[in-house]
Amino acid sequence: MVTENIRNILEDFGLTEKEIEIYIFISKHGSQRSGEIAKGVKTHRTEVYRMLKSLQSKGLVYSTLETHSRFTAAPFETVVDSFIQSKRAELATIESSKQNLLKDWNVISRQEPPLQQAKFLVMEGNQRIWAKILEMASKTKRQFQATLTIQGIAQADQFGILKLRQALL
Repeated sequence: MVTENIRNILEDFGLTEKEIEIYIFISKHGSQRSGEIAKGVKTHRTEVYRMLKSLQSKGLVYSTLETHSRFTAAPFETVVDSFIQSKRAELATIESSKQNLLKDWNVISRQEPPLQQAKFLVMEGNQRIWAKILEMASKTKRQFQATLTIQGIAQADQFGILKLRQALL
């Protein structure tokens, strides 16, 4: 379960399954040479070396300057902090360009009054789904009702929906 949570986070960071396996292997076993890593993760050495270079470029793995380099995993906290910083920078870029994007969009889009029809929306991904639920809940004027599992309640709390409910009371 714990490893699965870590794997999910690393996948969200953009790592492939093999890169995740290599990062976790190095984290568990300490500084390793590429051949040792290849044996440990049961993958061809050239493929492991290519993935190690990718992990280095992402700041998740460091190498020594020895003839036969040893690879060390960056501390997980550093990796998470780096991911948070990159997401904040990405968000800041989007926010700063929002007005220009909206102006450009208004030039190319058709401005028609919205039809009052029933809508059906298909969404994938927990982040998008919970963001949409939060948006709908915040626009609710009187009442918002939901049936949730225990895990759903925990996720609703994580995404701020329960705090929103308390603010409306």
